[in-house]
Amino acid sequence: GFDASAAKLRLYVIIDTSVTQNQMAALFDLVPGMQHCILKTDRATAQSRGFGYVTYSSQASATYAKEKLHGFEYPPGYHLVIKYADDNPRVATPQSSYGQQPPLQWSPQQTLFPCIGPAHIERREEYTLFVNCSPRPMPLPQLQEIFSQFGSLTNVWLVSGQNFGYATYSRKSAAKGAISALHDMEMSGVRLRVTRVDEDDNSD
Repeated sequence: GFDASAAKLRLYVIIDTSVTQNQMAALFDLVPGMQHCILKTDRATAQSRGFGYVTYSSQASATYAKEKLHGFEYPPGYHLVIKYADDNPRVATPQSSYGQQPPLQWSPQQTLFPCIGPAHIERREEYTLFVNCSPRPMPLPQLQEIFSQFGSLTNVWLVSGQNFGYATYSRKSAAKGAISALHDMEMSGVRLRVTRVDEDDNSD
């Protein structure tokens, strides 16, 4: 059985072959909620095959990672390609061409990264909020105006065709101010729900 909702937690990533497992994990760990990260390697040479998979604990985190990192230039000169795993035909055919299951090459214990050493990417301080508009999306200029009043807003956008999106701040105090002032606020018939990305699933 194929669980479509579970697939939205798992991303298929095409990444430059120079990037290591640790660097890939450190990059995707910038988005809270990363559970597994596996870079696929050639069995004979242990060289990267140029793709891998990343799993997040919530759909909000997975969607945010896909929106934020798809097309991101890393390393310089190379743009990441990120899709939901269920959009990738490889995943739909777990049987190999020889008609037998390929051996498992990893276990979750090997792919969890609770503490990653210094990676070759800069970790910018950024505080990301999950923004839900109900019953319909709010016009983007209005959202920008509302969220910018707390200062240090770096970005706010809605996911295309959806009534939710994200706001990012460079200062924690601004992010906290936005949550306390805007969560559960109603404006022009639209109720806002504003939470931190990594708290979205258990904030009720």
